[in-house]
Order: sequence, then C-alpha cells, then structure tokens
Amino acid sequence: MNIDSISSLISKIETEFSSADKVYVKQVQGDPELTLTLPENIDFVGTIYPIDVLHPDAFTNITSNPENYINSRPIIIYAKGSQLYDFSIPLSFQTDTPYTGRPFIHTKWDCFTLLKDYYKKELNITLPDVSYFDEWWSKGEDFYMQTSGAAGFYPTLTLKKYDVIAMRLNSHIFNHAAIYLGDNKILHHMGGKFSCIEEIRPAYLNMLFGYFRHKDLV
Repeated sequence: MNIDSISSLISKIETEFSSADKVYVKQVQGDPELTLTLPENIDFVGTIYPIDVLHPDAFTNITSNPENYINSRPIIIYAKGSQLYDFSIPLSFQTDTPYTGRPFIHTKWDCFTLLKDYYKKELNITLPDVSYFDEWWSKGEDFYMQTSGAAGFYPTLTLKKYDVIAMRLNSHIFNHAAIYLGDNKILHHMGGKFSCIEEIRPAYLNMLFGYFRHKDLV
C-alpha cells in the first residue's frame, strides 16, 4: 500500500466512518476498500484503528495486543483529525506471508516473489534467487527473459493451470508475471496494489506478451 492510498483511506474514515473503533481494509482487484464487516480472508488486507490522541502509549496499547492483529494481518493506527499514522506488520505475516493482501514492496513482496513463494509451497518447485532493481525494464534490463530459461521456464502457445502469463505493463518488455489458476483466474501482484486473485480482464489481454510453463509441470 502506498502513502497516497493510505492518506485517501484515512480521509474516507474521517468522513464516512468517524465513529468506528476499527475499520477493515479489503482489496478489490488489488485496490483497497473500507468496510465495517470482516472480509473473507482472501480479500482481507488489514485493520485500521483510529485513536483520539497522539501519544506513544495509545499506539503501543494497540500494537502490543496480539488480538488486534486479526487473522495475523497488518494494522494501521492513526490519530483522528490528522494524517499521522503508523504501520505494524506481525512477524507471522512476514515469515509466512499469505498469497493475497500483500502490500507492494519491491524485491520483498512483488510479482516475482509471489511467483517464487507459490511455486515453492504449492508445487515444490524452487526458483533461483536472483537480484534485480526497481523499474529495471526502463533501465536497459530484461530480467524475466534473461532468467526464465535458467529458472526452468519455456514459452508455450497453450495455457494450462499454473502457467505464467507474461505481461508488458507500460513497457515493450515483459515485466509482469501472473500465475494462471484455471477458470479464467490469475494470482498476481501489480506495483502499487495488493496481491490478489481475480479474473483475467480484457486490459490484461491487451498487455499480453505470452505464456510460459515450467519444465517440471510437463
């Protein structure tokens, strides 16, 4: 979640949820929405706790209580009447991060790390550790194509469950990977959004670069 989206959520709480002691954040196609009803875990991003005073104790009273980390998701605490806030991400989320609801942090939680985590946990396929930097596609690099062969992927004309759908996001270079889950659904993590499962939208087809399959899935 980026700073602009947090500020927007806080402003919305001030105008629409001012009396709530906690507000849930869910993702809809990777974008955050507020609700007073606990979302399904696949859509659940975290919880926002508005407080009345700006004081360290008020923050730590929330962050130190494990029960406030609902379903082990991150929390945001903010002081009412201001734009001052703080994050707290539980260790369990950082060490065993769920596939959906991940905030975008390049090289920590992005489309490649999601691909690595999913393939390891669900398919027992270990992808190599590689180094890359933010916006490599606009700085003369072609990370995915340079590493796909060594990682065990090859291009395919058909699309099967667990294949990678390669996309070009505002680029002529393949710079985004989505995992095909079948039934026209993908798991992916776009920059500035939360990781999510959603149906393949026409816009994604316009960004399509191709399909890739891992050799161990043949």
